[in-house]
Amino acid sequence: MINCGIDIGSNSVRMLIADVQDGKIRRAIADGRGITRLSASISSTRQLSEESMAKTFSLLFDFRKLMAENSVEKVFAAATSAVREAENAETFLQGARDIGIDIKIISGEDEAKYNFYGVYAFNSDIDNLLVFDIGGGSTELTLAHAGEIVQTFSVPIGVVKLCDIFGFSGINNSEKRLKAEAYIDYAFGESFAKIREKAGDFFLIGSAGTLTSLANFELALHSFDAAAIDRYILSLEVLDNIEHKLNGLYPEEILEQQGVEKGREDLLAPGAVLVKAILKGLGKKFCRVAVHGLKEGLTIHASEPFLT
Repeated sequence: MINCGIDIGSNSVRMLIADVQDGKIRRAIADGRGITRLSASISSTRQLSEESMAKTFSLLFDFRKLMAENSVEKVFAAATSAVREAENAETFLQGARDIGIDIKIISGEDEAKYNFYGVYAFNSDIDNLLVFDIGGGSTELTLAHAGEIVQTFSVPIGVVKLCDIFGFSGINNSEKRLKAEAYIDYAFGESFAKIREKAGDFFLIGSAGTLTSLANFELALHSFDAAAIDRYILSLEVLDNIEHKLNGLYPEEILEQQGVEKGREDLLAPGAVLVKAILKGLGKKFCRVAVHGLKEGLTIHASEPFLT
């Protein structure tokens, strides 16, 4: 069956069209992505901006054409943190319906589950696994054993929110990073404690754009290379090195560095802080990067989108 999954994220929008058979992606047919930053200023205004919605609608229009060209049979378009929190969410949903795409707002718990299924489809060799997905507006964590989900966590903290709260759109310095780390430790404290209590030994995988962007920057890649980034190890030492390279720079200077995608230049520093805090909070020295995640989980489940 030709399925399409669309992840309407708080910073970026991603789409995958694939042939799905027996709950597995047999063949990727087409994909697309773009940074629209739906969560910009959501913490202060509680509104999706006209600009960010227009950018998203433009992408969705292109996705709709690709879906028609590839005879898509089932579609699962899901919106996450930014749309969950926005007071004008219905305006956004109606705009998408006018394009021909019906979007479902999913809970943080379901977001964690779909993301896990997308990651696990390509990492099924690991029994005890914790997957975390850092978005623009929230972070989801899923603890699983032998492919069965044990518990999910959703914390309403992501890289765009950290950027807005601590001013990473200006110069990056140690004072901002220390304040952000303390904020993260407090916000994630209860989740970290429950995971450490319940999980025992586990392998840690991080997915989504924050992780892949950090890997892309550290590897100094000229363009996104999924083969080079997937399964890359982000250690505390690597993250320290990234912070050192970014220290004292403004976003426009960060953008000049090799391996930085336009639209993420102000998110690399808070992203490194958040990943480091997660590693330390869970007592881990490293995590493995996954290029697969929520959009794959949505694509797999487009035929049967309801979770139990």
